[in-house]
Amino acid sequence: MSKIQAFKDVLAVMKANEKHIKGTFVDIIHQIEVFLPMLQELERFELPYNENMSPFQDYIEMGQYGHFSKHGAAIGRTIAWSDDDRQPEEGEWLFVITFSSGAYIFGQHYPKELFNQLFADLKEFKQKYLDSQNHHLYYSHDTAKAVYTALPDLLRLYHSRAKSERNDRILQLEAELKKLKNA
Repeated sequence: MSKIQAFKDVLAVMKANEKHIKGTFVDIIHQIEVFLPMLQELERFELPYNENMSPFQDYIEMGQYGHFSKHGAAIGRTIAWSDDDRQPEEGEWLFVITFSSGAYIFGQHYPKELFNQLFADLKEFKQKYLDSQNHHLYYSHDTAKAVYTALPDLLRLYHSRAKSERNDRILQLEAELKKLKNA
């Protein structure tokens, strides 16, 4: 049995007995009614859901830099600086990768070129909407699974490269300092 079917079954039983479970359980009915469409969209996008994720009405965090959410002006979730001025359709679900702090994800040394390479690699997955100014990429159901699956490996690769670049720079600065001390 799928999670969706399990929630549908629970909802059906609770609704059938709603008059007998007034109060707290009515809130549970509402929560399931709100959660079920999100779960169905996650399945359509082929994205995972597990009990460690914290779902809200139309938003669920999916890792440190990703979330799955419903968009539209009426919902209050639009793209601030859309590269091509397009906005999601009202009620459109999207998987979003966001790096609000830009290259700071790699540390205080802010390796901007490296971050731009990561961002370019993520753009290869053909996002539906793009906000380059704020470093947000919005993926529809046809590309979300691929980028979601690739993201952890890409982050590991780029974090490793950032660490290597940082260590190389430390060695370079130490050599320059030694040269200055000996001058």
